Amino acid sequence: MKNYLKGINQRLGNIFINVRTLEELEKKTKSVVNEEENVFEYNQNIKKVNDFIKKGEFKRAGNVLDEMKGLHRMGYYELGKYYYFCERDLSKAESNLYIAFENGIIKAGYYLGLLEEKSGNINLARNWYVTSFNFSEESVMKLFYFAIREQNFWAIDGYFYYLLQYGESAKNLYEFAKYYFWRNDAEKIKEIQNKLLNESQILYLTKEILYNVECMLGDEKSREYIKFVENAKNLEKLGEIEKAEKFYKKSIEYSEYGNVELAKYYGKFTEFDKYEKLKRIFKNNFLKQIRSETSYQLGKYSEHQSNLYEAIKWYEISAKNENYKSFYKLSKLQSQKFSEAETNLQNNYFKYLKNSADLGYARAMIEMAFDSHLNSLESFEMAEKILTQNSVFELTKAITNEAKMIYFGNEIKEVLEINYEEENTNTIKMLFENEKKRKPNIFK
Repeated sequence: MKNYLKGINQRLGNIFINVRTLEELEKKTKSVVNEEENVFEYNQNIKKVNDFIKKGEFKRAGNVLDEMKGLHRMGYYELGKYYYFCERDLSKAESNLYIAFENGIIKAGYYLGLLEEKSGNINLARNWYVTSFNFSEESVMKLFYFAIREQNFWAIDGYFYYLLQYGESAKNLYEFAKYYFWRNDAEKIKEIQNKLLNESQILYLTKEILYNVECMLGDEKSREYIKFVENAKNLEKLGEIEKAEKFYKKSIEYSEYGNVELAKYYGKFTEFDKYEKLKRIFKNNFLKQIRSETSYQLGKYSEHQSNLYEAIKWYEISAKNENYKSFYKLSKLQSQKFSEAETNLQNNYFKYLKNSADLGYARAMIEMAFDSHLNSLESFEMAEKILTQNSVFELTKAITNEAKMIYFGNEIKEVLEINYEEENTNTIKMLFENEKKRKPNIFK
């Protein structure tokens, strides 16, 4: 790793990084701060910052992060990410991330690579990603995409086996599954499937990923289905909406499950004609998975139109078909303004939340762990399930952090971190713009 570090040349002044061992850096830092004693307080502050950011209270988040530099070196790392995602101040982001990197937080190299890539300095970006390879799964994925463009097959296989052993993200493993699918390498896809099914704490796992990987290993019809679905998603990303819709419809010829993907596609729009198309899919199909997803999307549409009674109707139909998100939605709608004569949601919200958690929905599981219906032992047991149970769906780093805080309490030794990339960055940006309009001098 030191050779990689020596090879990184800074953009300004051709100054080489002064390479020190991690042990020396830790010794230097602890001469000023006893980090081990501060871990609990630091992690409590991470939770506060996360809550402030979700509410759009960026100034308060920034103030807490600034104080956290005195608790742990990771404070510089978190402050750098904060400036990158929340204030869009790339200069402050770079300076704080570089300080973190120089003090032994090597995974800061991923974000320094992003900054170089944003500036068009691809070779410098690559060097940063190589440097942080062993500390950042995101850096591995960046190098994977570079290797695909360069057709460096030996490097791709190396990245694959690294993630197979150390990777935590189902989304990243699925990217490798798609690559090996196009290369007709069923053996490697099977290895990915085994990891997804048999390891706990796999982040961002969805039923869709499990189904698609199964299809990649299936018969010719199943494989044709995947080809049309993945091509449809690529067309959608390119903005070729009509072509994407045609490909989603074509996938139905090879698998009924294509209706699920088509329903998700229509659910991204708020136009009335898409609502009508969703109703036709629902009316013409009786497979549980199709009715489950289509009625969930119809519920989302109705909720967006503020027709809450219609939304509840569709969510209840979806819940009867074991859709964990619909149970979760029903638990949330209890907070809306309904009289007891009109709905029993007020009394049933915990039942719905539990149903969602029992089906493996990570968000419902962590909310149950914090719910007043559970005593401390039951909360501990729910946190344990989150951390040890296989096939927990849509588990995020933020949720695992909260589960660890419940499970380990004051004994937790791991320094937690905020993962902005699992948040909706468009939402963060919108909150940021609204805050600037309301308080124009707050970010100066």
